[in-house]
Amino acid sequence: PAHWNNSFEVIMPVVNEYTVYVSDIAYVVKPDEVLIIPAGAVHEIYAPPVGRRYIFMIEQSQFYAVDGLAAVQHCFYPCVHLSHEQHESILKEVNGYLKQAIHEYNAENAFGRSAVRLWLGLAFLKTARYLIEDQTRSDVQTHHRHHQSSMVFMDVCTYIAEHCTEKLNL
Repeated sequence: PAHWNNSFEVIMPVVNEYTVYVSDIAYVVKPDEVLIIPAGAVHEIYAPPVGRRYIFMIEQSQFYAVDGLAAVQHCFYPCVHLSHEQHESILKEVNGYLKQAIHEYNAENAFGRSAVRLWLGLAFLKTARYLIEDQTRSDVQTHHRHHQSSMVFMDVCTYIAEHCTEKLNL
């Protein structure tokens, strides 16, 4: 069903393609492609009868911990689809970072959790740099206002989640 998260969601199919609706736009995400859905974006995932995918949930605080990402977060709205057809050069590198994060997560070794965060941070940093440098990306400004109002809403949700045991007032 349609849902949203307080975290960034990264979808990377491994077997078969997945269709994801974000802001009423369908994205067909093929194996080894990457779809980054920012916090607060309403989306639906349609899985094939048989398939396999990785889903990474990255808390906003981890995203913002990477210097500079908070300033360019509007580039990630409504979502970012790194496809084979349009983004092969960046996709290969980001895919490598995500696969390293999976390896560290499954290895359960010392500093594994820190390594996962670093690999995910590199994936976001590389993607952000690519989006900023890509002159053909004209839709960034279009979604900037939507992003600003979404961020206010997300800040409210984060505050409520962090203070849910306290008496809250308007």
